[in-house]
Amino acid sequence: MFPPSFFFLFFVFFFFVVFFFKDCPAGWLNPDNKIAAVNHQTCDRCPQSLPVSGVGAFYCFGCPAGWLKNNDTNDGAPACIACLSGTQGNSEGTLCSNCSAGTYQPNNGTAFCLPCIPGRYSNHPMSVKCQICEQNKYTNRTSQTVCENCPEGKRTSLPGSASCIPCDAGKQEILYSATPFVVVGGI
Repeated sequence: MFPPSFFFLFFVFFFFVVFFFKDCPAGWLNPDNKIAAVNHQTCDRCPQSLPVSGVGAFYCFGCPAGWLKNNDTNDGAPACIACLSGTQGNSEGTLCSNCSAGTYQPNNGTAFCLPCIPGRYSNHPMSVKCQICEQNKYTNRTSQTVCENCPEGKRTSLPGSASCIPCDAGKQEILYSATPFVVVGGI
């Protein structure tokens, strides 16, 4: 079958590969320039401008959209950190900016803010959710910062409405404050 020297050489080769070569950890790269993508002796830290790599990688890349490069260079610190809820990250992974009024973002690590849907609004930046329009107020467009009062003779059926409906015959909604009054038979 195989001569004994074959097993000896195989064992020596296996021992050498397992104990002397190893994959580079995440955040480091194989400087062999793709010659040996796995099992090499030295690893170089990824450059600050491209802080991310996978285990055994021979290249590094930047942070994904919605994440920022972490300036903490301590070992074990994550290469990228997520933009917080209420913000959005740019596609280069270099900036998190606040969601503008009329938009929101409930999640960390995203590249965009969501528009408030009709019937909801957001009147301040960095919103993590949109507010519901009160009874007899509405918005019929996206990304609104305020709700409008229903015109005279109209009302909403529920809070969070995108439109107003006519009042029932012989009734009229009058807003003196945030509380609606129903007048029967006119004024």
